[in-house]
Amino acid sequence: MKTFGIKLLNAVLIVTVILGCNVVLHNREQNEKITQLQFELENNQQNKNQIQEQQKDENIKYIDGIYEGEADGYGGTVIVQVSIENDTLKELNIISAEKEDKAYFDAAIAVIDSILEKQSTDVDTVSGATFSSNGIIHATENALRKAEKIK
Repeated sequence: MKTFGIKLLNAVLIVTVILGCNVVLHNREQNEKITQLQFELENNQQNKNQIQEQQKDENIKYIDGIYEGEADGYGGTVIVQVSIENDTLKELNIISAEKEDKAYFDAAIAVIDSILEKQSTDVDTVSGATFSSNGIIHATENALRKAEKIK
């Protein structure tokens, strides 16, 4: 009977050790799966962020910077300087309009506010200063073409 008890005790110990090992192995396997899933999740998040950044970049029309453009106005060449920041026209300044008639050109300058407000050169000219207004508009278009992002 003594040997039976020892054999039974040994059998119980072996079963306990085997079950314990199985539990440890199962836990390791689960931890490896969790680590793998976390890695995949982080990788997917990075890919999602990259795609969103690319889509954001694809929507950008202009490259930040300061650009000059020129066009003919009423009395000669009009040169403008356009400042672009975050795809927005921030400033529009006249650099040169030496041969423009002062009265017409002073009236035409009002077109600058319209361009900045609409963020577009698709604006009305100033009545009575159409050629000078067109000079400013077309010079701005010329500068914006230089600022366009190449796709």
